[in-house]
Amino acid sequence: MNPSRIAVILLAACALAFADPQGEEIHNPYFKKTEWRVWRLDDKPIEKAKAGVPPAEDGSTIQPPDMAKRLWPAEAVPPGKLFLLGPKASDKYAGTWDDVYGSWSHVHGWVRDIWKSPAGSEAKGIKDAIIAFVDNDPVENHLKLGINFYHQSTTGMAHSITNYVYPQKTDPYEKIYFSSGLITAPCHLSLVEEGAAQTEVATDLYLAYMPTLFNSVGSSDSETMAITKLVIAGAHLSPAMKLKLKRTGLYASAMLWLWKSALPVDAPYDSEMRHRVAYAAVGDRFVFPGGYDAAGIARGDMCLDFHQYDDNEHMKRMIELAKGMTVAPPEAVVSLVEQKGGKTVYALKKTVCVLQEPGQAVELRVSTDGCYDLDDKPLTLRWKLLYGNKRATVEREGDTAIWKIRVPWDEALPEGRTTILLVANNGVYDGNPAAINVYRKRGDLPPSGGGYDDYKYDTKFTNRRPIVVGLQDELVKPGQAVAIPIRAIDPEGFPVRYFKRAGEPGSFDGNVFTWKVPKNVVPGDYVVTVIGSDGTSGNNYEARQIRLRVAPKVFANIEADRLEGKAPLTVKFSSQGSLGGTKLEWAFAPRAPGRPAMPKAEATTPVFAKKFEAPGIYEAWLKVSGQGKDEAVTHLTIRVTASDAPAARPAALSVEGNGVEIADADETPSTYDHTDFGPVKLKAAVEREFLVLNLGDAKLTLGKGSVTLSGADAAEFTIVAQPRDSLDGTASSRFAIRFAPKAAGERKATVEVKAGLKVVKFAVRAVCSE
Repeated sequence: MNPSRIAVILLAACALAFADPQGEEIHNPYFKKTEWRVWRLDDKPIEKAKAGVPPAEDGSTIQPPDMAKRLWPAEAVPPGKLFLLGPKASDKYAGTWDDVYGSWSHVHGWVRDIWKSPAGSEAKGIKDAIIAFVDNDPVENHLKLGINFYHQSTTGMAHSITNYVYPQKTDPYEKIYFSSGLITAPCHLSLVEEGAAQTEVATDLYLAYMPTLFNSVGSSDSETMAITKLVIAGAHLSPAMKLKLKRTGLYASAMLWLWKSALPVDAPYDSEMRHRVAYAAVGDRFVFPGGYDAAGIARGDMCLDFHQYDDNEHMKRMIELAKGMTVAPPEAVVSLVEQKGGKTVYALKKTVCVLQEPGQAVELRVSTDGCYDLDDKPLTLRWKLLYGNKRATVEREGDTAIWKIRVPWDEALPEGRTTILLVANNGVYDGNPAAINVYRKRGDLPPSGGGYDDYKYDTKFTNRRPIVVGLQDELVKPGQAVAIPIRAIDPEGFPVRYFKRAGEPGSFDGNVFTWKVPKNVVPGDYVVTVIGSDGTSGNNYEARQIRLRVAPKVFANIEADRLEGKAPLTVKFSSQGSLGGTKLEWAFAPRAPGRPAMPKAEATTPVFAKKFEAPGIYEAWLKVSGQGKDEAVTHLTIRVTASDAPAARPAALSVEGNGVEIADADETPSTYDHTDFGPVKLKAAVEREFLVLNLGDAKLTLGKGSVTLSGADAAEFTIVAQPRDSLDGTASSRFAIRFAPKAAGERKATVEVKAGLKVVKFAVRAVCSE
């Protein structure tokens, strides 16, 4: 359907909503009663609808699928399967039959009929097991037909919505979210890092992260597999819970919560790893049935290991969460009360977007009074800097629901988003967050995306990707304490935070990966996906995948005398440390998208000098061949620049809490930066982690016991982990403090982090309630 037509009629849809005066009142910021069809309450067919069930184009009868085509999860799942969907009705699970799918793109893409994981779990017949049609008139259809999942192709979607190019669409889309409708669309060219042009900088046209939409990494039809996965997960809700969510308008919220919570990444719920402007709907392009291109997702290949994930594990987690949902997740809602500095692009219930001009400080007063829980459970609220300006502050005005947010201008930061999440917790779950976005403007704003080719954008002010250099496969032994320093070169000089996928071994202490290898470890390869973020804008991530190899027959190792430098750059490579080989092959090539095969060999000697003539990001490959078919291949990254590296910066000490910079001599503890530990019950304890960073290039020497506590209540605070003794340039290390109260009341202490003459001191606080 024409995007401008949708824009006009959607606005009218919310104004012309029919009301049920007999209906029960609900918690909802837009609706007092359920004004949309809930098929589980009313399954009567709707004849001659302004919708078409293919092959019909319009005037179809819209009704639930035939009983024989409906699918319910089986209560007994065969071994090796995540789930089993079949036609046998269930009292335990809600099934798929009342999910409603409407296409705004005719049949240019359609909800996927089959989901099959690499592990073999499979669902078939999805498109016939739900209510699905082409939506020809949203004026009547969203509410009259009770649509839960929308699919719309490229034009006029993605950043066109989040950037308020079409206000008459952006505003009603949030109301659709609050009436159990999830709009999905491809990001298309709104987010692109698919080829050599995006090796060092991706195209990101989003002014804001909008937590109410699902954008997929890819072009048209890339989003439809996400709908299929959510339909399967939603089928595992209890009938009562699915009805409750749909009737109160929070079904879309719950589906987004399932998706984000279940992403298999080692990161807390409020991490940037879970809240993205666009997601890959298909987790693994190489093993997905039908081929990766069949899923329409190709736009993230230049940082493939960031966008990819274990599809089987993601679905498993979504199903487990759906099965266990006995209460609905709460809903975070914000209201902009006052603004100083910047220009408000829009202020909705879930998303606020403000444009920040160079040199401006933006100050907002927002209310969280609208946050709610369907069961009226008491809520705790927390703010989390997702990415952006680490000097942003959030302060509560007394015991009120008003919060003051200040985002100063930082000349060092690239153009991009400062996004601060508001997360509500009801004692059981975190809910889908609200987001405050302040967009730092340095050049022209992104184009509208209103036309298919309307995406050209000069990225000269955009954040540059940090490049991990020198990381490669490692030989490890049973019982070994592995410690691998990760070195990432960020073009703007920012420190890099690291994440990995769930289920992979080890953990990170700042920039050092550690793994205590079990003594009884099974020989084989253990994959670790190292994901790096400079935390400035929510884009241009770096991701490298290595293998930790236990007892391999053949092992390849590359030694290099340098990992970066100005072109032309000659690097001396050696195969020292390789094992079990009789033949060596060296190859070199610019970094390429996806997972390219090793290029043609250039040399076969143990030592080889390679001259890189032009600037770029290069991969050096080494293949070691042993007896028979035994072989090993490894590769590492070399960064070649067009100019000499800038002068080295002196070591600089910084401390962060909850991803926010803590100022020296800060005497105002806050939950926002974790210096306020919050309420703690007597005989209980709470622990907070902090990060020590070296913002310079020279080594920062901390020494042993560099973090100390003082003050009258210091005995009730304990340092349970100290940072490393020294930090290389832009490196980091964590420390942790535990509060265990001995009596009721407020407790305070002073934390001092010392590195030679460099000191950061700040106050911490906690309150013990009996």
